[in-house]
Amino acid sequence: GNVLAGVLSGSFDVDPTIELGRCLGCGDVSPLAMAMVWVKKNHSFIVRCHVCDEVLMIAIEKPSGATVTTPGVELLGALGG
Repeated sequence: GNVLAGVLSGSFDVDPTIELGRCLGCGDVSPLAMAMVWVKKNHSFIVRCHVCDEVLMIAIEKPSGATVTTPGVELLGALGG
């Protein structure tokens, strides 16, 4: 999940890898850094739950910034914040 730091830095007020998320598939609560990330050739990132493999987030990197959708995660705020 640490590969997300650069891609999502413009979308979060804090380091996105310490953002806590609840998987809508299995209910696991973990920092995004724990997620599994598949990087595609078209500059897209598929983020999956490290427990159940649910798609948590899709990020597409563009010159104008990242487009992020979060179909499988509820973002809960920064770890320790």
